[in-house]
Amino acid sequence: MPNRMAINKSLPIGFNGQVARTSFALIESKFMSSAAPVAAYGCACKLDGDVIKALASGDTAAAVYGFVVRPQVVQASAFPGPTMDDFVAPDAKQPQSVLVKGYMNAKVNAGTAAAGGQVYVRIASGTDAKPIGGVEAAADGSNTIALNGAMFVGAADEYGVAEIRIL
Repeated sequence: MPNRMAINKSLPIGFNGQVARTSFALIESKFMSSAAPVAAYGCACKLDGDVIKALASGDTAAAVYGFVVRPQVVQASAFPGPTMDDFVAPDAKQPQSVLVKGYMNAKVNAGTAAAGGQVYVRIASGTDAKPIGGVEAAADGSNTIALNGAMFVGAADEYGVAEIRIL
């Protein structure tokens, strides 16, 4: 008798910092400050003159300009070439794609994402697991800020990635 297993997992939502629903995306190209670079794709940034830079302690939701998103779609391939591992952090020497409005996949670094849930962004006490500018689903005192007009579209997948909407 063949082994019949039920598949009880859902498909992954996507990668951190990947634009979702591209037809609704408003993306701008900006250079990043080398003095205060954004830690990773999927992290929020602020505008300083004509460059983007990482958020800092004391910033408010009004300071958030957008989210640094991945510059291209990369698929797994049997041929040599770039993989998702090659696109973990933005390069401060290259122009960056900044999602100002739309939908994005984001790693939820703390809390439990739920449809309609508030999106928080870390502005202080950053770590590798909770980077400055990273998305969270729970407030952490003065270490996070609530983003007005941003919400989770649904729960996170088994990898901790959820889709967020930014207005």
